[in-house]
Amino acid sequence: MGGSPQPASISVSPAVLWPELIAQWVEKQEQIFPNFPPPQPPTRKTPFFLSASLIAMVGWGAMVVGVLVTGDRAVQGLLIVGLSGFALGIWGLWHSLKPEQQQWEQQQWRHYQSCLRQWENAQKLLRRSRKRQFRQLLAGKVLSPTAKKAVCPNQCQKTLVTSLKRHCPQLSAYLGWEFAFEEEVFRPALALVDERTGLSLVVVIDLTPAWQKFFNEGNWAIIRVSEEHLKKPTDFGAGLAKAIALID
Repeated sequence: MGGSPQPASISVSPAVLWPELIAQWVEKQEQIFPNFPPPQPPTRKTPFFLSASLIAMVGWGAMVVGVLVTGDRAVQGLLIVGLSGFALGIWGLWHSLKPEQQQWEQQQWRHYQSCLRQWENAQKLLRRSRKRQFRQLLAGKVLSPTAKKAVCPNQCQKTLVTSLKRHCPQLSAYLGWEFAFEEEVFRPALALVDERTGLSLVVVIDLTPAWQKFFNEGNWAIIRVSEEHLKKPTDFGAGLAKAIALID
């Protein structure tokens, strides 16, 4: 079996142990193609000016009412402040509704939509490139199972497969696949294969170091599930989708 290093671990839930070949490729992809966030929509100023206008005009109206009701000179002195607020409100209302401001906001929004389309197209091209590179990386390097037997799935396996179809429709799930090594036979709970890229994964609950090394050298990723995962199998697909996001 040789003395290759142990698989690199990527911390997700459930835990995934990647073969060294794939782990190195993923690390290289993260360095070459960092995950740039999408552009953010522009901040709209119109709501601020409208709100300021309404607040100022309401404040002015309240002060006028106070002057008329009380006749207090101190309150009358605040009339100047009220008039200033009214003027500010009128200016804010005019600024928010003038054609130049609306035109500027429309230009900002069109620029954002253009940048968003460019980002989405770049993401599509990047995913296609990654899939093509990954397919070439694994071509002829994934160990085939020794036997493919038909078995009847239990309820837990059925739920796992249902969760996979919802979150990872690109993966095909197989039961009854067997792998032989040194007169021993191992049957994983599930074998998952992406026919487009060649990505192959085995779902296991317990695995000895010898079998872990076997799958590592055969370029099979190992998905370790615990009893807690089996109690909540509906979350399995979502966790796996996060683990293979860079490859997919």
